[in-house]
Amino acid sequence: QTEDDVVNYALGNNPNVKIANWRAENARIELSTARWQLLPRLSASAGWSTGYFTYQGVEGDSFGSQFHNNGGEYVGVSLSIPIFNRLNRSSEISRKRNSYARANAELDQKNRETESAVRKAFNDCRTALAAYQQACKKTEIQQEAYQLNQKRMEQGLISGLEYQTAVNNYLKTKSDDMKSLFTYLIKQSVLRYYSGVEYVNQL
Repeated sequence: QTEDDVVNYALGNNPNVKIANWRAENARIELSTARWQLLPRLSASAGWSTGYFTYQGVEGDSFGSQFHNNGGEYVGVSLSIPIFNRLNRSSEISRKRNSYARANAELDQKNRETESAVRKAFNDCRTALAAYQQACKKTEIQQEAYQLNQKRMEQGLISGLEYQTAVNNYLKTKSDDMKSLFTYLIKQSVLRYYSGVEYVNQL
């Protein structure tokens, strides 16, 4: 994966970015809802009704006949214009607008922080790899020097102090080699995290 690929993946999947994105979307919906409450509302209704009547001492039509004959349809339209509490609703819209602006600002900040963290992880990984490769070269050189001094020591060409110095130099480069390797693995682990591999799955 390229650096830009990992940046794009992190911006779409990093938990902090996803939470900030959800908050921004929620704030947008709340602002939209508050705005709709100030608009006139037009509603329509339609239905069908019937009835059944009886009078004492008078024989009327049967229930089935009246149910059919007394039936009627109706259609209604109503327009509601919000007048009262308009000031309170306007204030609510202002608050929702500010919340939406803050949520977007937070989302932008999380996006910038995440992109910066990914690019830093790439740079750290490259730097750690270069340091590890350099340490490996130093270790090879010190190993050759150690092996040479070991032969010279066996031949009595150098003192014990000179030989111990060669041993110490070799062991130090080996130690530096291991530390640089561990540093590189840690930086690589951070990079894999931003690529979508959780730390727990890297064990």
